[in-house]
Amino acid sequence: MSSSILVGGRHVSLSDVALVATRTANRPYASVVLEPTLLAGLAATAAAASESTASASADGADAASSGSAVLPEAHARAALFARLVHAMQGRSGLRPAVVQHFADLLNSGAPLALPASAAALGAHLTASAATACGPLSGAERQQLAAGSGTVALAGASALVLGGALELGGAGRAADGVAGLSCSGVGVPPALLDDSTYDLRPHRSVATCAAGLKALLQGAPVAAAAGGGAPAALADLPQVHGPAAEGLAAAAKAAAVELNSCEKGFDSAPFGSGPVLAQLRAALSALDALLAASRARCALLRKGMRPFVPAARSGGGGGAFVLLGECASALEELEAALAGEAEASLGAIAAKRLAAEASAAAAAAAASGSSGGAGSVSAEVQARLDAAAAADAAKLAALSPADRAKYERKKAEKEAKLAAKAAKKDADKASKSTGGGGGVKSAAGSAEGAAAAAAAAEARLSPGVAAVVSLLPAHGSEGFSEALQTRLHAFAAPGAEGGFGAEVGAVLERLGSGGVRRSPKIAKGTRDFGPDQMKVRSGAFAAIRGVFDRHGAVEIDTPVFELKETLTGKYGEDSKLIYDLADQGGELLALR
Repeated sequence: MSSSILVGGRHVSLSDVALVATRTANRPYASVVLEPTLLAGLAATAAAASESTASASADGADAASSGSAVLPEAHARAALFARLVHAMQGRSGLRPAVVQHFADLLNSGAPLALPASAAALGAHLTASAATACGPLSGAERQQLAAGSGTVALAGASALVLGGALELGGAGRAADGVAGLSCSGVGVPPALLDDSTYDLRPHRSVATCAAGLKALLQGAPVAAAAGGGAPAALADLPQVHGPAAEGLAAAAKAAAVELNSCEKGFDSAPFGSGPVLAQLRAALSALDALLAASRARCALLRKGMRPFVPAARSGGGGGAFVLLGECASALEELEAALAGEAEASLGAIAAKRLAAEASAAAAAAAASGSSGGAGSVSAEVQARLDAAAAADAAKLAALSPADRAKYERKKAEKEAKLAAKAAKKDADKASKSTGGGGGVKSAAGSAEGAAAAAAAAEARLSPGVAAVVSLLPAHGSEGFSEALQTRLHAFAAPGAEGGFGAEVGAVLERLGSGGVRRSPKIAKGTRDFGPDQMKVRSGAFAAIRGVFDRHGAVEIDTPVFELKETLTGKYGEDSKLIYDLADQGGELLALR
């Protein structure tokens, strides 16, 4: 069922752009609805604009691009949608009929072939409007010819940056897949150590580290090797944190640009500087996430060729060229995360099979089977094959929630059986006395210990198990295709929630009480214990008593003040001031 997006009188989000510009097998394009009162009000501005003799000037959005290239369909729809959003601000001088024509083009679902250059794009929209609505006024031609380039670039950039935010920013898709890789390779101890980031307290790095710790809490920690943990895993927060922060800032700026408008129909069009800055920052973050994902995948798939970053123009080829590079980097990141997730799930499944093989070998050793090593191995392999086939069929038929429950119960059962077998073998070994019986019991004990170790290694943390439940069952029919569809940046924008949003919800649930955290206090602060508070309370009581006896009165003021008040008192560089976030347009601070 198609949704509808209201344009006019409301803030248009990046999710709105994605819903209008993209579609899937289960979701058609969202239709555009123009707010009727504001649409009718455009007539007055258009009448005033028709009397203006202002001349058009190029907006410089893409002076270096060739007029022969066309925008991809999703980018073209996002560009035209941005043109609508801009026009419905009421200052463009476009007639209601022209604005409605552009909305009808989007709602028809017909393919759009918009040129990938500012000048050609303006000429194309001017010709389309003139054909559908009759001759245009000079102000309308000016707006469409001169102002469309940057506006269209802002719309297409909002689409790309919204997808980037889903995969590598607030959506946390990259963090979720990285958590799977840590389970497949082994969790570096540094990721679970709070003190690792105390001496380098970047907020974005600490936030990412806290999320990964929540995801991996309860997972078996990899044994420290001679060279330490692989940098691709140990340095995860240092890569993902700044990248997520950069993408969030770029996406926020894109939303501002999308909802902006000029002073009037006769004012100079926007320059493309802010949009180019957003795209450059996003491209750098996407490349960093892409390189990190490929490095983790190389750990999971031995012999994989090293990742070689693609050469980027950095905007030297024009704004729309830079936009295309960002879109390509986003698509490459989608494919890399899908490949990494597939390799991770395969490694996790291999650990589970190894645990089952160890448990079967321990059971055979404990029972004192007289069969040879070859017969036992064949029997175990047959059971493993049958169990794997049964598991794959069963998992494919389960819902994501039921699949997560099944995986959790199975892992718990395997761990209990392995521990029970190890205890039983240890008891036998302690009771046996010399001779062959002792050798046999010792062998059984070794098998049981190996089974317990394998079961522990295969155990998934609650967070990773929850992420696994969000993905297609490993080994099921069409697994690779389903996985790529699931990790598509625009699979479910907005309220529907894609994979990244669901990983974010998992992390929020884990962080709201499901993770054991060491209590800490902020730097520059201290706690007062009961004895200290007793002294403080007595001192304050004595001071108040003196003031009361001399007729003083008590007042109470807010704990924060306007920043300008404090900077006037302490100076800009004072360490006594703690900045707060923007509150309704005012900068506040604590002292």
